[in-house]
Amino acid sequence: MLILCFELCCSWSQLLETLPLPNIKWICPTAPTRPVAIFGGFPCTAWFDVGDISEDAPDDLEGLDASAAHVANLLSTEPADIKLGIGGFSMGAATALYSATCRVLGQYGNGNPFLVNLSVIVGLSGWLPC
Repeated sequence: MLILCFELCCSWSQLLETLPLPNIKWICPTAPTRPVAIFGGFPCTAWFDVGDISEDAPDDLEGLDASAAHVANLLSTEPADIKLGIGGFSMGAATALYSATCRVLGQYGNGNPFLVNLSVIVGLSGWLPC
């Protein structure tokens, strides 16, 4: 089972359904609508807030934790014997890579335990926050 995180899932889920991969269950959640600082606070679909695109810009740890927890919650309902994965594009890739970091550390940035066992991480055109 693979969750793919995109800001908008509609076109991606249609594409994924056409792939000849019958043993993969795809879940494509849409990011919540939230104000994004880099867009002047304009509300749009985003997994977390981004204020600036630079190496020195602070990461929205609260938003990253919330997004990683949302994805982990979706995965936690799956049977224990299935391999689980997270992937994404852009902010979705950052969410997937942050989730992988939380898995390795065993906890979210806020200290709460990360309990989902991830086997696959895919990041397309993204970055590793923090």
